Amino acid sequence: MDKPNYKILVIDDNPMIHKDFRKIFTKNTHKRNRMDSLDELFLEEEEIVNPLGHIQIDSCYSGQEGLLLIQKSIDNNEPYSVAFVDIRMPPGWDGIETVSRIFDIEPNIQIIICSAYSDYSWENMLVEVQHKGRWLLLKKPIDITEVRQMTLALCEKWLLQLDMKGQIEKKTRLLREANKKLELQVKKLISAKEEIKYLAYYDTLTGLPNRFFFKEILEQSLLDTKRNNKFLSVFFLDLDDFKKINDTLGHTAGDLLLKQVSNRLSGFLRASDFVSHHNNNPQNFSMASARLGGDEFTIIIKNINKPEELRNVANRIINVIGDPPYLIENNEININTSIGISVYPRDGTDSVTLIKHADMAMYQAKEHGKNKFNFFDKYLHRIVVEKIMLEQGIRKGLEKKEFFLEYQPKVSISTNAIIGCEALLRWKHPEKGILLPIQFIPVAEESDLILKIDHWVLREACAQIRKWQDVTGFNDIITSINISARLFNDPDIVTIVSDAIQNTGIHANSLELEITESMLLNTGETTIKRLNDLRHLLNRGVKISVDDFGIGYSSLNYLGKLPLDTLKIDHSFVDRIGIDVNQTSIIKAIINLSHELKLNVIAEGVETQDQFAFLKKAGCDEIQGYILAKPMSAAKFIRFVKNWRKSGGQISGKNNQSRDS
Repeated sequence: MDKPNYKILVIDDNPMIHKDFRKIFTKNTHKRNRMDSLDELFLEEEEIVNPLGHIQIDSCYSGQEGLLLIQKSIDNNEPYSVAFVDIRMPPGWDGIETVSRIFDIEPNIQIIICSAYSDYSWENMLVEVQHKGRWLLLKKPIDITEVRQMTLALCEKWLLQLDMKGQIEKKTRLLREANKKLELQVKKLISAKEEIKYLAYYDTLTGLPNRFFFKEILEQSLLDTKRNNKFLSVFFLDLDDFKKINDTLGHTAGDLLLKQVSNRLSGFLRASDFVSHHNNNPQNFSMASARLGGDEFTIIIKNINKPEELRNVANRIINVIGDPPYLIENNEININTSIGISVYPRDGTDSVTLIKHADMAMYQAKEHGKNKFNFFDKYLHRIVVEKIMLEQGIRKGLEKKEFFLEYQPKVSISTNAIIGCEALLRWKHPEKGILLPIQFIPVAEESDLILKIDHWVLREACAQIRKWQDVTGFNDIITSINISARLFNDPDIVTIVSDAIQNTGIHANSLELEITESMLLNTGETTIKRLNDLRHLLNRGVKISVDDFGIGYSSLNYLGKLPLDTLKIDHSFVDRIGIDVNQTSIIKAIINLSHELKLNVIAEGVETQDQFAFLKKAGCDEIQGYILAKPMSAAKFIRFVKNWRKSGGQISGKNNQSRDS
């Protein structure tokens, strides 16, 4: 292990003292001649060491000069280990002042004060020098062994001090780093706590208060309103047809639209005469908004003198949200809102009731045509409750297998043969009896229930087709089912239909899907591909029929673009045969155009011989209706087909009854 290097400074006004110190620490001093001693004294060329390593001795002759050398050594990071300082150095500083000044700039240096016996006493030195434990007293004349021992001991002490200082600095640095890490962790915890608090109270997409915070604000606002004896209102907003935009342009575009709607709403609230600034304290709100989720927003309005004032506010909100159009990903989007309004205290005295009643009023506004506002009333409440009960009933009905299918035959006019049937959904309600689709499907279409019904009808119809084929050999009967827009637009519809067909083992061309005109408004590549995939499903493919043609968004343009099989004339046209010349002309035009496009034409709702005769003469291919038979159970349909074929059935209208739907 290498021995450490030490620097020693001798501060004494007597040159001979410097010579003595050099002799003390010089190797082989007894072999050097007088000339060498002179060189050593004046040129400082010899190597000086102590038993533990190399020693460098520097000399200076005044306290001021010594202080400068020590400062320079500090600046150069080459500090002195030990300094020998003479107690008397006239005419400058004496040793005591020199030592004090040295300790001021270099607290680590070890000092040996050299003093004659006639100088200060030990007690006086302690008083004058202070800095106890940091210096030693060496009485002149000096002893070589004593000087070497003192120097060696103090150098070791100096080295230990440096090592200890280094360890302290290291531990201090480590502690400082640990403190910084701890501070960073504390900051992260505080930030996480604030973020959790924000997530608990605010909607992350729009920055508006969420459902939880809104309820808090509303409850505090109710307390304020009760004290000042004024009205309070809750507005419940729902964007009209937002789902269509979300489905068409994607969720990213939908989120951007919600942000822009939120910004408009917040801007309106800030600019409104009703508003005071939002600052997390519910008591300061005169008007406050929130996003409950999806495309639903709510607003609290306080300090209302008369409920009639709310009409103006509602109209302004509808205008602000609806105009101008929104620019989302280079698409210009028009969106409107429907608003439901509840008023404290007439519509409720607690937050839950007011929100619920405003929600109900909003749905009523949508039923009145959308882009409108509606106040809550008790009649509305009864209607909404009935709708909720009906929805719950549908869910239970699916679970308890209360739904069933009836089948209405279809006959070819040219051959008089039964070529198929339509499966019609019925619900055996435990209290209301048999319900027709018109009585419950609109409610199902407002929720996910319509898809569950679609899937059930598809599976049930395919299973029945298989039974007919196995038992009766009716392989030529095509059964049609109605599917909703939700199922038709499902990206997995081809897989869903394919699974139902394969699970029952029927031929794909035994099944026909009836869709409405409104589902075909989009004649883009996706719709065309979906129809083609269905028509070529499992080699043969299912058939596609357009139901209720002529009553919706009739446009003959799409007929030539889309891969279809059959067009079904709605019964509302058939009803006017022989009554309205214009309507009968339309029927003829539909039949002629369909045939030009190689489409099969069927008329539904045929009840009379006159209607049948007109349709036959006009070239209609098939008919369906009470002139043949009313919808019937699967077992009765088998008997009907067998009897028809056995007797060579004729279209006579003997089975005519009041229309079922």
